[in-house]
Amino acid sequence: MRVRLLAIALLLAAASADAQPPAYQPGIDVLDYTIAIELPDTGAFIRGDVIVTLRRSRNVDHLTLDLVDALMVRSVEVDGRAVTAPHTANKISVPLSGAAENVKVRVRYEGMVSDGLIARKDAKGRWTWFGDNWPNRARQWLPTVDHPSDKATVSWHVRMPLGRSVVANGLQVSTRPIAGQPRKVESIWKESRPIATYLMVIGAGPLERFPLTETVCHRTDEGPCALQSVWVMPENKTWLPGVFTTAGPIVSLFEKLVGPFPYEKLAHVQSSTRFGGMENASAIFYDGKLFDTQKMSDGLIAHETAHQWFGDAVTEREWGHLWLSEGFATYFAALWTLSSKGDAAYRAEMAAIRKQVLADKVVAERPVIDTAQTDYLALLNANSYQKGGYILYMLHQQMGDSAFFGGIRSYYARYRNGNALSDDLRAELEEASRLDLKPFFDQWLRRPGVAEPTIGWAYDASEGRISVRVLQQDARCISMAAAVVCEGNKTLPYALSLPIVITDATGTTVRLTVEIPADQRVTMPLPGRYARQPRAVAIDPDERLLARIARL
Repeated sequence: MRVRLLAIALLLAAASADAQPPAYQPGIDVLDYTIAIELPDTGAFIRGDVIVTLRRSRNVDHLTLDLVDALMVRSVEVDGRAVTAPHTANKISVPLSGAAENVKVRVRYEGMVSDGLIARKDAKGRWTWFGDNWPNRARQWLPTVDHPSDKATVSWHVRMPLGRSVVANGLQVSTRPIAGQPRKVESIWKESRPIATYLMVIGAGPLERFPLTETVCHRTDEGPCALQSVWVMPENKTWLPGVFTTAGPIVSLFEKLVGPFPYEKLAHVQSSTRFGGMENASAIFYDGKLFDTQKMSDGLIAHETAHQWFGDAVTEREWGHLWLSEGFATYFAALWTLSSKGDAAYRAEMAAIRKQVLADKVVAERPVIDTAQTDYLALLNANSYQKGGYILYMLHQQMGDSAFFGGIRSYYARYRNGNALSDDLRAELEEASRLDLKPFFDQWLRRPGVAEPTIGWAYDASEGRISVRVLQQDARCISMAAAVVCEGNKTLPYALSLPIVITDATGTTVRLTVEIPADQRVTMPLPGRYARQPRAVAIDPDERLLARIARL
């Protein structure tokens, strides 16, 4: 019993911490990174020169920058003054005593990179370099405050051999020869919106740009049109635009549902990445093999494009709330399916997602908001993607179009270029719908598993009434703001928005949604009277609930 109580105490402590997550580096707010990187003719040896512009609280006397020990720090300056900054345990400790409130820290370093910046030959023997930072791998090649809660603008100054090209966040400022180095050029890019470090990337190599011609101006919040393009190896330009003809309509749909496109441009890039797609702000990187085999899909483009709003512009403040990124991208890709292929395809996509959720072991064992998970790559699971997306689908069904998208637009507008937690989303949806959504968020996001009710119905001939009876598992549980901890594997009963279809004696159907309270046992009469016993009463016939329903 002591072991069980200790486990519960630890979980409750984690739940309390989740309500107010501590700052990654208290008193430090990075405003901008100016990053100069020199790429070699071949290989993975880089030289870097990074200026970190930050604001500090008066009582903060040092800055900690994340940078792996494998890279050698040549010098560190604070406002132009050389300082001694120990570099151990993959961190640089920079003294700030005596500095102003606004500080510039400069770090010069060099070395071989083995991660973060993927330097490799492609299948044709051409050297390429692609940033691949998610979740906290920017430190593998860049000195940064490597956490999603500290967003900043970024400028890139990339020096590289002649004949290569660069794509990066934001807009290209210039490409120019380097004085005294006739075989090298410098490409400068600037991202003027604050973004998380995991989204700060460059792609370099023999890439060629294919502009996407569009009839619609995707006007940014600052006015100019955000142009789209595809960056590929030369041999892949022959089949373009191909599936990228959908890129414009996808952005148009999400602008209509959420708001203006968040960034200055959108590049779709053939790259080297450990993921099928990576949503780097304004420069989406896709697995290069998808271009070589022409297996790019509009669903993947829609997923990564949705991230420009959710994940990039509005970024989860803590990794445990990753569903705010991946769940949104999953559901908005399904909304693209609805828009482009119709209701049947949309329903089929959501049914496939539901099937994945019900069968998944991680879903059964861990909650969607998983602040206890410290292996961040393990958060790339069915909870963050499929269950998170399906939770949005259920919210959409419960709230209706107007309240749901009104709340989403309000959430996006409030937290654009900043950070949010799950309860920030809840507050905006509650404001839009005038509903108390805390029980919904708690049961679907903060508990592992899904609902498992036993449901039946009965007809009372004397009253002409139909009642449904819902039985749910009894359990001894402790409920907290951010978690529900139960004895064994049992869970509290769920409150359910239960879809019911009644077919009366004449064959006429009536569709209802009945709100079932979170009780262990409840019998509820349905509205309407029936002179004869109905032919059938179907419980959740379209399987819209995340529930395994047994029949009484």
